[in-house]
Amino acid sequence: MGLCQSKDMAICLIIFNPTKSKNIIKNYFSMKEHLLNLPIFTLELVYEGRKPEILNAFHIYGKSIMFHKENLCRILERKIPSKFKKLVFLDADIIFNSDEWYTKTSELLNTNDVVQVFDKCHWLDTNGDITMTRESVLHMDSRTYDSKYHPGFGWAFRREWYNKTGFFDYALSGSGDALSVIKWMNKTIPKNYKSIPKSIQKEYEKFCLSLPRITYLKNIEVKHLYHGSRQHRQYVDRHELLNINEDIKDLLNISKDGLFEWKFSGFNYKFLNYFISRKDDEDDDIIHVKIINETS
Repeated sequence: MGLCQSKDMAICLIIFNPTKSKNIIKNYFSMKEHLLNLPIFTLELVYEGRKPEILNAFHIYGKSIMFHKENLCRILERKIPSKFKKLVFLDADIIFNSDEWYTKTSELLNTNDVVQVFDKCHWLDTNGDITMTRESVLHMDSRTYDSKYHPGFGWAFRREWYNKTGFFDYALSGSGDALSVIKWMNKTIPKNYKSIPKSIQKEYEKFCLSLPRITYLKNIEVKHLYHGSRQHRQYVDRHELLNINEDIKDLLNISKDGLFEWKFSGFNYKFLNYFISRKDDEDDDIIHVKIINETS
């Protein structure tokens, strides 16, 4: 958490760490060192039976394992003081090449509803060397969504528009940024696109029926800190976990705090196995995580 009276845009960071990754926590603190004197608000999902890893944060407690990011963004927004009329949600593992990103993003939100906070982004390896570069998804000029541009890492919103639409909340097998962007930019979904499993299709059809004013931050670049190889991310295969006929809302309970929880414990084991297979800490062969049984 944090507060800076002279700034008008709240920086929102989300932490959920089902495999107790050391890299995820290390990257969070490395990133915060580059955001000094800015209004930062962090929400950490603490899994049942565990203690918080980020002490200076809001905490919410749960027992289900899934891609909680967009759900947690909604919960965090409700905790941020109402004086902040602009919000920026950043992945907790990026470093900006210029401190001007904050002021420039805020200025763009005076005339736009949504801003991607970079022009180019770079992925780093364990040595800090660049292994891949992608342009902002706003560079895309094709009518059909093109995955060679990057849809994630950081999005800023006018708070009013975020509360009206914001991110797509039900991308619980991941790709929430991509699914949100496709609708925000009114792109055609590519043939054989695998990131919209059957269970979320009904909700996705209803998402973002009113398009935002959207742009990106020119001449600003970000670097993505390493936490495992991209080859372990399974960007397509992971969506098979929810490629079932049941509607996503029928698979979920919602806690008193607004947190999504699986009704059926089997999803916890499937998603835990996925997160372990990502190898965010590639030097750790065994990760011990307690799974809480639910109604099966």
